[in-house]
Amino acid sequence: MPHSNTIYRQLFTPGLRNIFSRLAIKHDSDRKTSRLKTWNQFMAVLFAQLTGRVSLRDAATGFNSGVKKLYHLGAEPIVYNTLAHANKTRPWQLYQDLAQEIYKLCCDARPQSKKFKFKSRLFIMDATVISLCLSLYPWAEYRTRKGAVKTHALLDWQGTLPAFAVITNGKTHELDAAWNPPVPSGSIVVFDRAYLDYAMLNHYNSKGVFFVTRLKSNSKWRVLASRKSDEKKGVIIDQDIRTIGA
Repeated sequence: MPHSNTIYRQLFTPGLRNIFSRLAIKHDSDRKTSRLKTWNQFMAVLFAQLTGRVSLRDAATGFNSGVKKLYHLGAEPIVYNTLAHANKTRPWQLYQDLAQEIYKLCCDARPQSKKFKFKSRLFIMDATVISLCLSLYPWAEYRTRKGAVKTHALLDWQGTLPAFAVITNGKTHELDAAWNPPVPSGSIVVFDRAYLDYAMLNHYNSKGVFFVTRLKSNSKWRVLASRKSDEKKGVIIDQDIRTIGA
């Protein structure tokens, strides 16, 4: 059969296929399965995500349109209802482990940042709301007529890779996912004032983690000491303060 090295196929290196096969055995995801192997499911779902398919039927149609190229991907044509059943019943833990394995590969290959250099590792924490159609996802109620989930993420500045990410209900406050970030002692974590909670900051301090944030408009404090600042270096005011009423 003629070989066609498509862009999509280039995503799947032999190393990735070996990792996936090992995880499929670990999670026994192909047990009692003959119609759609887990590798085939993964390739179809990833294709749907990368090409912006709007339904499983659309995903199956698009995936099968390249039927002559599926052989070299180790895949076969799919039926959308079989894919739906696989998405419902296959162990999600396999894909969690796969994401962690790919993350390790990315960490090994990440470039070193040259623009900013810190002695300590730098992390950036933030959250964002992802809107969902409430009629399709009634469990994701966010407002009266709006559905949503919230993604809480921690970005490692070295290589700009996510070090942590969790998806919660849209109403979950940022602080609920921020207490125990997976960062080593001596690291610096940067976040906005939505994360300003003195008990949490004290917890960070007890773990040897430094933080950079902004005070809220209603914050009160007392100046303990002032030092000469150098505006040329971006330091406007250099003071030791003690918060009041916290």
